[in-house]
Amino acid sequence: LVGAPRLLQSVAKDDIMPILKPFQSTFRDEPFKALIFTLILSEISVLIANFDIVTTMVSEFFLMCYLSVNLVCILQTLLHEPSWRPRFRFYHWLLSLLGVIVCMTIMLISSWYIALISLAIGVIVYIYIWYAGANKEWGEGLKGLPMSIAHVALSRLDDRPMHTKNFRPQILAFIKCIYNENQHRWMIEHEKVLDLLSQLKAGKGLIIVATIIQGLICCFMLILFLETNKKMRFNLGKYDEKRDIAEQLRHYLKEQMITHKILNGFIDVLVANDVYDGINSLMQISGVGGFRPNTVQKRRVYFWN
Repeated sequence: LVGAPRLLQSVAKDDIMPILKPFQSTFRDEPFKALIFTLILSEISVLIANFDIVTTMVSEFFLMCYLSVNLVCILQTLLHEPSWRPRFRFYHWLLSLLGVIVCMTIMLISSWYIALISLAIGVIVYIYIWYAGANKEWGEGLKGLPMSIAHVALSRLDDRPMHTKNFRPQILAFIKCIYNENQHRWMIEHEKVLDLLSQLKAGKGLIIVATIIQGLICCFMLILFLETNKKMRFNLGKYDEKRDIAEQLRHYLKEQMITHKILNGFIDVLVANDVYDGINSLMQISGVGGFRPNTVQKRRVYFWN
């Protein structure tokens, strides 16, 4: 009843789990609510009247904690996270793997059903934090896993032409968006294009939805002489306005893609002085490595204006 309430209060103050917010408060510099909660748990343990069950449950949760720490060390090492710099001279991820195996073995030997219950509680807490908590972003090991997988997959793709049996359309679609003054919102001029894209790819595969905003492009020289030229200050303001419009269009196009069941698409919003230049640039630079569009869908350029 001395250390546990303060530990619970510290976890609550981290804002990781919203359900623990009541335990953040103190009364006369003491974690009163956390102390009461810990006292209730202690009384329940006493009322169980079976020391073997209580010690087994406590041991299972401690072992699960050690298992989680070792598992995180393995992930951080294999993903080559830049923030992961262990100071132990003889550290190797195999030591952490050995720790995971030992913890899991002891948990199952002690009580296999309590071990399964402990693991289930841990998974439930993780899912709860994933969806409802984590107001303070301290980083997460699993977030680096998709990035590493994508990097390896893109590295294995080469620029050689794909065989006809493996060919699949990777579409770069140019969409014209117009601003409705009456409704004060952006609209796609021809929404049926998104329906066509959804049918062509069945909601799967690479789809890049691109649109172009005509406007000024910020450059280094414009920022360099900002303080001495009022005209350049005006131009920079115009660029900031276009940048805000581009961000609004990204959110709008993302919503429209979800509405039209295009779940695996990407969005490119380009600010260019001319529509022709914008289309030419996007057709050359869209995609990464061997994962590039091989099909272009667009209206005639002179219909864009």
